[in-house]
Amino acid sequence: MDQLLAGPIPNETVATCDDCAMAAPPGAQPSATTSFFDRLLKCCTYLPTLPNFTVGRILDDSDLPATARDGVETRLHASDATTPFGLGMNATYALLYSNQGSDVFGRSESLRCPHLLDDGRCGIWQHRNSVCSTYFCKFVRGAVGHQFWFAMRGLLAAIERDLARWCLLELDLGVKALQALVATFQDSDSTKPIDANAIAGLRDAGQYKLIWGNWFGREQEFYRECARLVGDLDWSEVTSVCGPEVRVRAQLVRSAYQELLSEEMPASLKAANLNVQFLNRDSCKVAAYSQLDPIALPKVLMDLLPYFDGRPTEEVLSIIRKEKHIKIDQALIRRLLDFRILVASD
Repeated sequence: MDQLLAGPIPNETVATCDDCAMAAPPGAQPSATTSFFDRLLKCCTYLPTLPNFTVGRILDDSDLPATARDGVETRLHASDATTPFGLGMNATYALLYSNQGSDVFGRSESLRCPHLLDDGRCGIWQHRNSVCSTYFCKFVRGAVGHQFWFAMRGLLAAIERDLARWCLLELDLGVKALQALVATFQDSDSTKPIDANAIAGLRDAGQYKLIWGNWFGREQEFYRECARLVGDLDWSEVTSVCGPEVRVRAQLVRSAYQELLSEEMPASLKAANLNVQFLNRDSCKVAAYSQLDPIALPKVLMDLLPYFDGRPTEEVLSIIRKEKHIKIDQALIRRLLDFRILVASD
């Protein structure tokens, strides 16, 4: 990303993994509009797909805690989703995850990530995948930050898929293994339909041997070779190895990055549809672009939002000064715009 973008990426300082921003503050109670994560689990109720080269980097990283490396090796030996693409979601976990209710994520011990250490740290932090490295519950610039990191996630995920497939070609699995992989696992994070073996956590031994081809019995060595191949690539080599989707997504990331740095204001604004999570006579908490990232506003400011009805912004601000004797500065307008409390009228 240093080679792709024109400068550094601003830190997302309000999403705090060490002290979960989604955990309940003392005395707080969940409601119909406000819910909290378990303080230890946080957002780590997700099983990350690890591309083959990332698995190899973890296996070679002697600085990782032994328990962290053990978690990866356990997945490698026991999972029905261990393939030359990498480590995917096993079938039973995928079924649970895809059918979870709105009150499950961040709260269910059954979906706890195996790489989450007992002290609340991520055991493979340096090697986390595209989802884990771009997921934030809250953003310094609200929806603008969300848009940037969503674009980044798409780019990194596309890179992971393409580089994992490139490794298969470079390391000669064999034609029959490639045929079996294409027929069974269309993507690196796909899983098999649930059968008796999957429910019991068992592999189909014959299928497993088939997909590993020339590398059967040397799976860890294969992953380490993938890490060696990918580790030497710079950005220009990544784009030449990967398909056109990566170049398209790189363009989207550059555009979102420029917006993340921009302070440009639309000429006219209107109030957006809001979800009110809390309200009293003096203040309120509202969510617009995300229920996880509400913003607190004084009630007097909420009462001014209807003035923003598509007329030129400067005209609206002038009317508010005359009628309400309140001056709203540009920084506040920018914040309301970032969090989609106000939106461009066009």
